[in-house]
Amino acid sequence: MNQKDYEKIFYIAKTEVPHRYFIFDTEEAIMYKGFKISLKKGEYDFFDTRFSNYYKPVDPLITEKILKLGFVKTLNLVMLHNDESKILLLKRQIETINKYIDYWVEKSRLNWSKNRSKYYKNKKLFAKKRGVLREKKVDLKADLNFYQSRIKTYKN
Repeated sequence: MNQKDYEKIFYIAKTEVPHRYFIFDTEEAIMYKGFKISLKKGEYDFFDTRFSNYYKPVDPLITEKILKLGFVKTLNLVMLHNDESKILLLKRQIETINKYIDYWVEKSRLNWSKNRSKYYKNKKLFAKKRGVLREKKVDLKADLNFYQSRIKTYKN
């Protein structure tokens, strides 16, 4: 991308999200949803900080979309796409945990039917393993609910 495109994006962003426009000592910047577009010493820079504390250049596809659809709409679409990917990953993790829980339930059931004295020895161990898995599942479901609710706000 060139400076003229970044200049257009800067003014689109400044218009669409004026509450996210900041003036610092040597730079003007708009920071929104992990993206920063700035003007410093006559040069425009556009960075992506969503995945780390380091500034990386924004994907050219995103900048093209901003020029076509607008700043807020494009960044909402980017966040929507990322959240949908996270939801898919969380659902897979929950499914895996359910399989492990089922495994430990079955292992406990088999232990009961084979040797009842050994069952009492292993009962706490099996219950603890299931408990740890259930706690992890609760955390994953909370994350899942968070991303699902955030997606609803993007779509409105």
